[in-house]
This record gives sequence, C-alpha cells and structure tokens, in this order.
Amino acid sequence: MKGEVKQWFIEVSRVAQVHNFKHQDAIFYKGFKLSDDRKGSFELYDVRKSDDYTRVKPKDLKKIRSMGFILAVDEISYRLTIERFKTYRKKAELLYAKKKRANKDMKKDVRLNKKRIRNADKNIDVLVDQILLCQSRINQHESKYKLN
Repeated sequence: MKGEVKQWFIEVSRVAQVHNFKHQDAIFYKGFKLSDDRKGSFELYDVRKSDDYTRVKPKDLKKIRSMGFILAVDEISYRLTIERFKTYRKKAELLYAKKKRANKDMKKDVRLNKKRIRNADKNIDVLVDQILLCQSRINQHESKYKLN
C-alpha cells in the first residue's frame, strides 16, 4: 500500500498544494490527507468527519484503488454532498412547518410564538446557506465530469 500512497501523493501534488511542515510534507484534498515524512514513508488519512486523523475505510480504499485517487475522492465527496443536501432540505422543511404552526397558534401565546418564528428564521437562514453551498459543490462536480 505504501507504493500506492506514494503514487497518489504524486498524482494529487499536480493539482493541489503541497504543505511543507517541520517533519513532513502533506496534501489535503477534499477531506483526505496524504503525507510524506521525507524518509520514504507515505500515509493516507481520512479527516472528513472529525479533526482526528483516521484510517481510510476499506470500502473507500477499494474505490480509490479501482478509480484512481482524484476521481474516487471526487465521487466520495459528491455522494456525501448529496446526502448532506437532502438532510439540510428536510431540516429546512421542518423549520418552515414549525414556523407555519407558530403563525397559526399566534393568538394562544404571542410572545412564545414570535420567539419560535425568530428562531426558525435564524435556523432557516443557516440551512439555506448550507443548501446553496451543497448545490454549488454538486454543480461543480457535475460540470467537471459532465454528468448532465
């Protein structure tokens, strides 16, 4: 696997910036870290889900081996972005429903329902930003790989 990671490091270094640290060179590409300790040891880590470096899952590693690093990581990122997009849309739909219910119940408790509406609006704004970001990432991927 070390030879594969070296090849991937070289492949990605053509399209992404190599960061030079005190004891290693590293490339961060869409949530993955490729590192070279300058002694011939290359490592691949997954940093998508947390700040900790974890080993790449066998499923993802298999995909990277079969498709090549850049294409496979782009596909993995695309799949996760679509999942996030769907999740954000569902959350936004729920918030709109809560806002509608608060408007309908306004006569029961005006102060509480105004607060509910304010909170829903604030959270909807955040979700809309996330949705637009996901949509732009999806569009970039689809235009890069001519999926439409």
